[in-house]
Amino acid sequence: MPAQASLYRPQDIPVAKNAELGPKAIGGQCRVLVGEQYGHRSPVPSPVEGGLVYLHIQLPTDTSTTLTIPADFQGFVYVMQGTAAVEGTVVEERHTAVLSNSKKECQLSVAYTNGGSDKGEVQMIVCAGKPQQAGKMIKLLGNGGAVFATSEEEVRAIMARYEANPKNFGTVSGLAESNNKSSI
Repeated sequence: MPAQASLYRPQDIPVAKNAELGPKAIGGQCRVLVGEQYGHRSPVPSPVEGGLVYLHIQLPTDTSTTLTIPADFQGFVYVMQGTAAVEGTVVEERHTAVLSNSKKECQLSVAYTNGGSDKGEVQMIVCAGKPQQAGKMIKLLGNGGAVFATSEEEVRAIMARYEANPKNFGTVSGLAESNNKSSI
C-alpha cells in the first residue's frame, strides 16, 4: 500500500479547554490530534485498525484532568515539559509512562506536579491504541538508525530513498500551506 499523507491546519484540530477537561483543569487544554476525547473528535483518521487516541495536553500549576482510554488500548504518556503524576506515579520531563492493556474502558488521571524544575505547566503527549498484529517485520540497520518494513524488498527501497536524499527523507513536499487538506 503506498504511503499517504494529509495536511491539516492547526485550526482544524479540536481543542478542549478549561472546564471541558474537568473542574480541576481551569487554564488547561487538550488538542485532540487523532481520536476522540472530552466530546471532541479529530478530523484526522486513525492510521491503525481499531482506532487511536493521540493527545497533546497542557496543564498549569495545581490542575488535573481525567482521560478516557478505550478498552483493549495500550499506549504511553510522554512528558515533554514539567513533571506529571500519571495515576499517582510521578513522571519527570522527557520520561515516559507505559499504559497497560485494560479489558474495559478506563479513566486515566493526569496532573501537574512540581518536580523541582517549576516551569509553570506540564505538557504531555498521550498515545494509545489497539495492539496491532503486523506479522513479519524486517529491520535494516544503517546510517545511525533503523528502517522497518514488511518485506526485504520494501525495507531496501526505503533505505535507498533515505540514502538518495537524507536531508528531506520523510518530509511532505509540494503541499501548499493555504490548502485546508491535501493528500499525496
